[in-house]
Amino acid sequence: MKDLKTLNTKVRVQVLLHGDPDEAIDRKTIEGSQSFCTQIDIRYIENTGHFVAQDQPEVVNGLVLEFLKQADRQ
Repeated sequence: MKDLKTLNTKVRVQVLLHGDPDEAIDRKTIEGSQSFCTQIDIRYIENTGHFVAQDQPEVVNGLVLEFLKQADRQ
């Protein structure tokens, strides 16, 4: 499998929801993902672990709905 850097392509991501603190993936790794994306909005959800949708479903649902409403206007 090729490394993403060798593919010379970028993934278009609008929003990335990340738990804070996430014991599995640290902030440095998440912030490094910006180099693989044409657009990215990183949202840190406090008091949430690695499984943000399970830990904070109301917050995640609200952010997803906000994203979809913005995407619908574009």
